[in-house]
Amino acid sequence: MFNWDYNLPKNWKPNTDEEWIWYIERIVNYGATKGEKLDKNIVKKYFPQLRLEKERKEYLKFLLYEK
Repeated sequence: MFNWDYNLPKNWKPNTDEEWIWYIERIVNYGATKGEKLDKNIVKKYFPQLRLEKERKEYLKFLLYEK
């Protein structure tokens, strides 16, 4: 999905905790653009603070923590 509602600079990277949370939520909810990938350790770090739909968060938890 094309990130049409935000004009971020080409090489933008999250710097603060709030930016990371926003960025992860955005990719989980709307998909990555241009081959972006999330680092599993970063997602685990911010997982408790993510505001996601219950089912989506449960599935993400399964992917991150279940073996």
